[in-house]
Amino acid sequence: MAGAKIDTVGRNSMLAMIISVVLILISGYFLLFGQVLETKSDVFENQSFELAKEQLRNDPANQQLQWMVRELDRRLRNDYIYGRELVDTARYLLVLAVLSFVISARIYVLTRYRPLVPQEQGSDSEYYQSRNLSAKTMMAFSGSLLLLYGGYLIWQVSGDPDSIEQSSANVSAIEADDYASPETLRLNWHRFRGFGGSGRVTFADIPLEFDLQSGKNIAWSIETELPGFNSPIIFGDKFFYAGANELVRKVYCHDLTSGSLVWQAQVDVAVRASETPPDVMEDTGYAAPTMATDGVRVYSIFANGDAACHDFEGKQLWAVNLGLPESTYGYAASLDTWQGGVIIQFDHGYDDAQSISELISLDGKTGKDRWRVKRPVINSWTSPILEFTAGKWQYITVSNPWVIAYDPATGTELWRFGGMHGDTAPSPVVAGDMTFGISPFDSIQAINTGLSGDISDSGLLWKGEDGIPDTTSPVVSQDKLWLLNMGSLVCYNLADGTLAYDFSVEGSFYSSPSLAGENKMIIMNMEGKYTLLSVENDPEVLYETSLGEMVCSSPAFAPGKMLIRSVSKIVCVSAR
Repeated sequence: MAGAKIDTVGRNSMLAMIISVVLILISGYFLLFGQVLETKSDVFENQSFELAKEQLRNDPANQQLQWMVRELDRRLRNDYIYGRELVDTARYLLVLAVLSFVISARIYVLTRYRPLVPQEQGSDSEYYQSRNLSAKTMMAFSGSLLLLYGGYLIWQVSGDPDSIEQSSANVSAIEADDYASPETLRLNWHRFRGFGGSGRVTFADIPLEFDLQSGKNIAWSIETELPGFNSPIIFGDKFFYAGANELVRKVYCHDLTSGSLVWQAQVDVAVRASETPPDVMEDTGYAAPTMATDGVRVYSIFANGDAACHDFEGKQLWAVNLGLPESTYGYAASLDTWQGGVIIQFDHGYDDAQSISELISLDGKTGKDRWRVKRPVINSWTSPILEFTAGKWQYITVSNPWVIAYDPATGTELWRFGGMHGDTAPSPVVAGDMTFGISPFDSIQAINTGLSGDISDSGLLWKGEDGIPDTTSPVVSQDKLWLLNMGSLVCYNLADGTLAYDFSVEGSFYSSPSLAGENKMIIMNMEGKYTLLSVENDPEVLYETSLGEMVCSSPAFAPGKMLIRSVSKIVCVSAR
């Protein structure tokens, strides 16, 4: 009977010890997690927050930047408080869990190894009953702690919009298999023409004057292997670009500081709808779309409909073929990301009645569809943009005959505006609650983003018909909008669409303009001539140089650096 009593007490005390160990591990994990969250969310130490504030100081009227800084400040403070509360709770529970383990272990040892010597009648039974009661008490105590702690965590996650999983994404740090927040993406050059496709440069310390021959402000120059008119993208200390010919498609990753190759990966698609190379124009090629990154993965797409995803170490996570695009000049729409996935504007076909154009959202980890929507448009070459406007995130597309905005999370159409004409190629831009869509050689139209449904009759704010480009995308400041066309830089007043000036420039352009600060414009013509302009009311040329060969892509920027891709090389302009 003594052995049976020992076994009963041992089982109860062992269960109490196991529960205590589980509680110790959980408490330790959340103690560490809370400390990391508290440290990374300190608004006085967070580097991304400081960089965002510096950008806002350089561009104080930018409403999107104002919202981003306020939202980042709110989330960081919420996460800091949450992390501190989590640390305090985890510490107390860790102490209780350790105490529970020690007592349970003591009961187990004393009972299991108590010498079996003759005792007075009944004393042995009373001894084990006492120990068994203690073991049961400790088991109940440990189990209650576990249940209470689990309930506390569930309450925290369900009751706080910045839950444990969400808050780790909202802080500028990126967890493994997660994605960067919009605030972090804004502080990088993660897609064509930067966040929102705006072409606005708010990074500090970028030298805007350089010379290849003398090496002035040239950090490095690298030769590219395969051709491609896509622009580089930058995230952290790496930059990415793509290259392709009719047989091979590749993605490249380089170190931003030195320009050295980190990795290259050939896109490998198991099954294609057609192995026939697409018909493309020489000025478009097989790798015109600019890549995009969510901070953890990089996405690419090519003229034959191959779309791929690689991690930052160069491993291909997935690759799919969307079908061979029916496109007059070759597929060229650049990519954008949304919450760990990629959105693809796959416009093709020659009659909108075909209904073969699609907007496709793919999951970044798996490549599987999140959603797909048919688009009543023909083939186009515009790159869509994702911006926060009129109080919500909108994914805005321009194609003949519609400008259409979608909810990036669901693909639900928010509004559409008719009247686009021709072979649409310039991308839209957003300023405040206005979207600007361009019909090549015809007009630019300012559209109200705060409406819903078909707003063709009610959404037009103003329309301009001077200096309308066929390829390059516009750029906006606090109160001005610029269009770069063959031989001219045209400036409109943002509020009412009146013409501010028409300034003559040399050459034709595929590279879109970039605005550094509020009044310095960077333009590069197809012959490779680089021009820095002051674009006040009386514009003037500040500096000129040449890359010595054709330039079709748009520059990319990072703090202290500018990357320019020409037909055969990428150059880093930097004073560091």
